[in-house]
Parts: sequence; C-alpha cells; structure tokens
Amino acid sequence: MAEEEDRANLAGEEALTLWRQGKDAWNAWIDQHPKVDIDFSDVDFSKERTEGAPLISFAEFRFGDGHVSFLRTSFGDGNVSFNGASFGDGNVSFNGASFGNGNVSFNGASFGNGDVSFILASFGDGNVSFFGASFGNGDVSFLAASFGKGRFLLTLLESRKASWKFGESSFGGSVFIDLSAGANAVRALNLSGTRFESSLHLTGKFGCVPDLRQSKLSHHVDFSTLAVTLRRKPGPGWRWLAWRAENEQDGPRLRRLKEIAEGARDHEAALRFAALENQANRWIRVGLFASLLDLAFSASSDYGRSIARPTACLLGLLALATGILFWFSLPAAACWNWDDQFDRVYDSVVLAATQAFAFLPPAKEVAAAANARLFDEHIPRWAGMLALIHSLFSFVCLFLIGLGLRNRFRL
Repeated sequence: MAEEEDRANLAGEEALTLWRQGKDAWNAWIDQHPKVDIDFSDVDFSKERTEGAPLISFAEFRFGDGHVSFLRTSFGDGNVSFNGASFGDGNVSFNGASFGNGNVSFNGASFGNGDVSFILASFGDGNVSFFGASFGNGDVSFLAASFGKGRFLLTLLESRKASWKFGESSFGGSVFIDLSAGANAVRALNLSGTRFESSLHLTGKFGCVPDLRQSKLSHHVDFSTLAVTLRRKPGPGWRWLAWRAENEQDGPRLRRLKEIAEGARDHEAALRFAALENQANRWIRVGLFASLLDLAFSASSDYGRSIARPTACLLGLLALATGILFWFSLPAAACWNWDDQFDRVYDSVVLAATQAFAFLPPAKEVAAAANARLFDEHIPRWAGMLALIHSLFSFVCLFLIGLGLRNRFRL
C-alpha cells in the first residue's frame, strides 16, 4: 500500500488546485510524496492568468522523483517561469506544449537523470532561456520544436552524459548555445535539419562533434570560440595502435562545420575542422596506406597548421646528416689529430646544407668542394644515396614550412 501511494498520480484539477496554493504548499506536499507522478497534460494555463498575476510560475517548485508531464499543455500569451525548479530522476515531458508570446525561463533549473523532452513544442516571440540549468544522464530533445523571434539561450551549469537533439527544429531569433560546463561529457549535439533565421553562436569546448548537416543558416556564424574534441578509440586486434573515431559519422559532421567556416571566411576554423575531419576518416573511410600518410602529415605539420614542427624536422635532418658525414670522413685513428676537426665539422655542415637546399644555384659547386676536402676525392658510394634521401626529406620539410606560412598569413 505504501508503494502504491508513493507511485500515485497528481493530475488534472487536483494538481491545479495544489499549484494555486503556491510554492510552499506545493513543496511541502511533494516532500511527503516524493515519488508521485505529476501530470498537467492538456491543461490550459491561459485561464489562470489574471491582470494582477499574469505570470505562470513554477519557480523554485520541487517535482520529486516521479515522472512529470506537461504534454500538450497550453500556457497562453505571457511569461512562464520555471526558474530554480527542481526535477528528480523521472522523465520530464513538454511534448506538444504551447507557449505563447512571452518569455519562457528555466534559469537555474535542475533536472535529474531522466529524459527531458520538448518534442513538437512551440514557443512564441519571447525569449527562451536555460541559463545556468543543470541536466543529468538523460537525453534532452527539442526535435521539431519551433521558436519565435525571441532569443534562445542555453548555458549549462552541468550536464553529465546527456545527448542533445534539436533536429528539424526552427529558430526565428538568435541562438546561443554554451556547453562549456558539461561539454566534455555531452554525448551528442544534434542540430541536423534545423532552420536558423537569425544568428547562431556555439561557444565552449565540445567533447562531441556538433551535427549541423542539412541545417539552414541565414546569418553569419562565428566559430572562433568553438573548440571540438574528436573522441577516438583503439582499433580491434592488431590495429589497437590505429586510434579511430568512435562515431563513423563524425567525418561528415566535421565536413559540414568546415563548409560553414569557409562560407564565413573563417580560415583558421576551417583548417581546424579539416584536420579533425581527416582524423575522423582515418582507418575508417580511407585505406591503410592513405591512413599512414595522413598520420605522417598530422605528426610532421599538424595538417599544415604548424611551422615549428617541419622546421624542427629540417634542422634534425641537417644535424643527422652532418654527424654521419663527419664520422665517416674521419681518417684512421693513427693518422688524424684534433686540431683539424673544426674544419671537418664546418665542411660537414656545408655539405649537409647543400643537400638540403640543392635547388640553390651555387649548391652544386659548393658541394663538390666540400666533398673533395672531406673525402680526398675518394667519395664513397653511400654518400650519393645519403644525399638523395636527405634532399628528398628536406624538400618535404621545406614544402610543409611553406604550407604553414601560407596558412598562417592567408587573407
């Protein structure tokens, strides 16, 4: 009997009557029945609005651990407040709810581990705000929801493992989404097929790849404060070193982000998303050889975004070639002394440099003279192969340095 009472429903006129008594009476009753399911389905709150109390308020209301339903609820024109409201671990549904022309606020509201759903909900021309809200492990869905010309603000205080879905929704006003507080734990942010009639602002460090495929953007998008982390895992079997994207759709999602950044002439963001796209496609959409080339490109130059890495590689090759030339040019132990080694080091550096910059006009003559001094006209056969290999890899490093300079100073 006690369990049945705990799972009782508070619905319809009974729920309205308790709500009309205010926050203190409501919370006191909920504290005595913490697991009750609350149902305001099909309730028309517009009839509760008066000239003296135009606000529909659930501010600082506690809803216990049962399920909460505002299915097809109509709130009418005017402001609606759920500021500071506390929901438990039950599912919360605003599916098909209708909010009129007024501000709708969930600022500071906290949701438990149940799913939170606003599927097919409609909002008027007021602002909709989730500033400082916190969500648990459940999914949050605004699928096919419609928003008027007001501003939509979502700034999380905490979101542990939620998956956010806005697919096929429409926004008439500016959209601000900042998942910084819980971004690393957010499993997904789905904005596919969404229509944005005004500006879109995505801010923070996202631990997932936002999905903006098939979305319609009518205004400039700024990705300068958006950082995306690609989640990866080791491959199966012997390919455990071949870390690959957890989600095979991350590549197409990053391609869409790159397209948006290119359209906004944000070259830095486009390069960042292009690099992540290549990493997402590695070992999944491209073969072994192409994946190894991509891995080398990433390690040596960060996909053409780094100048320091190829410069360090070039200097390292120069030092290695100098050491090899110096060592093998040394005469027998009984025939050489330390006083001559400075000139030998100098000639080794000069010869290695001419191999690295073989395209310069005086390189051939300078190399011949250095070879003659180092090897006394008896140039070993391996020296030619060393020169070819050194020249090839030095050319690649120089190309990557030029690519980095181009990307750094591209207008």
